[in-house]
Amino acid sequence: MHEIVLVCALALLAYTAKGITGAASAVVFNAGLLLALAFGLAGGFTLEDGLAWVALTDALTGVFMVILMRREVRAEPVTSRMLWGLLPSCVLFTFVLTVAAPRVLALALAIVLVLCGLWLCAARNTFGSLPTGRALKLAAPCGLVAGVIGGLFGMAGPVSFLLLGPASADPAEFRRRTVYLFAVVNCVRVAQLAILGEYTWPRLTMTAWTLPVVAGATLLGMGLHRFVKPGPFRLGLGLIVVLAGAVALLKLTVT
Repeated sequence: MHEIVLVCALALLAYTAKGITGAASAVVFNAGLLLALAFGLAGGFTLEDGLAWVALTDALTGVFMVILMRREVRAEPVTSRMLWGLLPSCVLFTFVLTVAAPRVLALALAIVLVLCGLWLCAARNTFGSLPTGRALKLAAPCGLVAGVIGGLFGMAGPVSFLLLGPASADPAEFRRRTVYLFAVVNCVRVAQLAILGEYTWPRLTMTAWTLPVVAGATLLGMGLHRFVKPGPFRLGLGLIVVLAGAVALLKLTVT
């Protein structure tokens, strides 16, 4: 029961953020989980359990949002080219995830969280600053890099924002593109994890218990989307992620 309460609390935060932006759920969830693990508050719920859980719920909510936004979401040249790089590297590093040592994985996640948080703080107001032609040239290389942390931690969003933020005219276009992109990527990733035997009965049971909270938080975030200013939201989110990653890193390195 303790683990279910923890996951539900983190899911409420993570999927409200996803409903607002179309991404960021894994960043928020992983930051909270890593803090809980660092301070011994996660019970029997491990980092590997969490990474498998957020991959599955991201895939399910991605499909859910595509259905709800079906008149807006579609394949576009920039997202299609991102997938050329993103999918191969994501598949490769998802395999690395399944064989990596837990402590190495936790330390790497803490470092990545700090870097992702800093980037969210620094690049919170970049919409419409990148010409379409240049965005198309950079799409595949950006996807390739995003797939590395996407495969390891399900957190391709911050790197993808390097391109999709400046390449999108406004937050609505950015969300439309991220919803499509990550629905595709996460479905492929979950299929791979399932083939690799990562979805045990306890992990599927945890997903079933927490899915109502995930769905409700996603709908809440989608409703709040029009009222949230992207600059302050990303700054606040970035600061929280930096703090969580830094505290977890310090705790992990001294124990």
